[in-house]
Amino acid sequence: MELATQKVALASAEMVIPDLEQRHAEALAALALLLGRAPEGFDIEQQSLAQLQEPPLGAGLPSELLTRRPDIAIAEANLQAASADVTVARAALYPSISLTAEAGLQNPALNAAVLTLPGSGPTLNLGASVMQAIFNHGRLRAVQAQAQAKDQELLAAYRAAILAALRDVETALSALQHLNEQRAWVEESLVESEHAFDGARLRYEAGSGNYLTLLEAQRTVYAARDQSVQYKLARLQALVSLAKALGGGWHSPAAARATPAGPAS
Repeated sequence: MELATQKVALASAEMVIPDLEQRHAEALAALALLLGRAPEGFDIEQQSLAQLQEPPLGAGLPSELLTRRPDIAIAEANLQAASADVTVARAALYPSISLTAEAGLQNPALNAAVLTLPGSGPTLNLGASVMQAIFNHGRLRAVQAQAQAKDQELLAAYRAAILAALRDVETALSALQHLNEQRAWVEESLVESEHAFDGARLRYEAGSGNYLTLLEAQRTVYAARDQSVQYKLARLQALVSLAKALGGGWHSPAAARATPAGPAS
């Protein structure tokens, strides 16, 4: 029974290895893509998660960092372009004419054929220009309405982008807060499981314990260590998510003051 129990534990552990290897290969391929390199034969120097240092987070992250997000920048640029289109459409409703100081029409592109007609001249040409604007009034009004509707649509998209950014930041901060609450329990689980394993090993070496109990205690230690690594990974992923939600990294005021000023250009 003991032998069969340990074979089941061994098979369960080995069953996870191919899945971990596949996830490792996918992570390497994604990293190669980010670096602009071919995934074939790409590899990196392996290191433990314990060697990675978490970036410090100051209290009260400024909301101005949200303007660094590419989606908000694109939505804002589209909104500004739509507002410019509304201005152009509104200006197109008026005739494109100008009068000189002598109250004469100043238009270098007057139609020569109209000017040569009997009784025609600048006044007739002025009337034609105004009438053209009147006849096109419905079309120009429709163009203006379309531009205004597009402006309202992009305004709603801009507002939605800001709300999405605030949601991403709130989600990342909430994840970090809950992970901070779990830190003490994860550390205590690891410490106590190692104490239990040491006690089981000492009892087995003294002849008062069986080997199956020692193996069970060892498996508990491995599970606690794996849980600790998963917790570390979850914290790093939450920090990356927060950096993405803020549109990049940030600098604390102390670090900004400590940075030496570069040469004047």
